[in-house]
Amino acid sequence: MTDYSIVADSSLHSLPYELSSLRDENGKLVLEIMGADGRMVCVVFDDYIFFSKQDEGDALRTLGGMREAGVLGRAVIIRAKKSSLLRWFIDEGCGVKIEEKISHYIIVLVDDVVNVICITPPLVIYNK
Repeated sequence: MTDYSIVADSSLHSLPYELSSLRDENGKLVLEIMGADGRMVCVVFDDYIFFSKQDEGDALRTLGGMREAGVLGRAVIIRAKKSSLLRWFIDEGCGVKIEEKISHYIIVLVDDVVNVICITPPLVIYNK
């Protein structure tokens, strides 16, 4: 069973955010998200090794698990331990990466769910 925990600072918890852009920039995954107040925030994964983006309507099982765990709607960035995506990724790589060295983060936005597997936690940068 997946264990969900809230990540990032509390100011990302209060507003809904929309995805403005998602790109690989020199090997870093950069998400620009805009809050309902118009403030732009960048979430940067320096050493990501996998990502996927899907419509929230296609992530019902994940969102349901997050709801049951009490984290849905409380944060934008969630860490998922022991997730099926993490198990699939490790299996797909024939065990080259081990679960203790990589992490699965889920970015929950108004219309999108972004999954990222990486080595270090994301950096959150607030733009003025």
